[in-house]
Amino acid sequence: MRILFGIFCLFLVSCQNKPNVKFIKNEVWSAQEINGEISKKEMVLLEAFDYNRKGIEIRHFIYDGDGNLAGKEISEIDGANKLPNRIQYLSADDVLITYYNLVYNDKDQKTSKTAYDAKTNEKLRTENYYYDDHSNMVKKEILDGQNNLQRTYEYEYDEFGNEIKNIAKDFDGNIRVVEEITITKYNTENMWLENYSLRNGEPFNIKKRTVVYN
Repeated sequence: MRILFGIFCLFLVSCQNKPNVKFIKNEVWSAQEINGEISKKEMVLLEAFDYNRKGIEIRHFIYDGDGNLAGKEISEIDGANKLPNRIQYLSADDVLITYYNLVYNDKDQKTSKTAYDAKTNEKLRTENYYYDDHSNMVKKEILDGQNNLQRTYEYEYDEFGNEIKNIAKDFDGNIRVVEEITITKYNTENMWLENYSLRNGEPFNIKKRTVVYN
């Protein structure tokens, strides 16, 4: 669980509502540079997201590079505001590992997600989210179980709302990682379908996405 814990919101699609989207599959390969070209090395991760008719994520399946189910997130919808107020993270054999409580602002934007150990109810960490005027998440803070700041992520987007850069900083504000994303293919809705990224100037990964609409 500790390994998988770090991949939540690896794709920002999992952190934002997507109206009219029914299903998204993300494939991630490690990347290498050969003769000046960025190419796939090996698949490291596959994710699948199911959405309801309001574009709200309701299920999230996580697979390893060999295609084996590693875990899944199931959203519990609050009947009052029709938004998930809790997410359960289960292992491949349906053992509850972690649960998350969610908080929203008056624009229905998720502003925080707090993780708890399912056995002990110990608070593990909190993620705080901040948005620009276009509803793009521009900053994410990671706090430990005692509410101490651990990491900060800052995000940049193209004109269509696709992530093109993220910067990871430690608790002192020092830059640790800069990831620059080049989009190589869009769909007709201007959502990225294929991209590659450089992390601190070195090839990091290649991503491919399949989007199914209602």
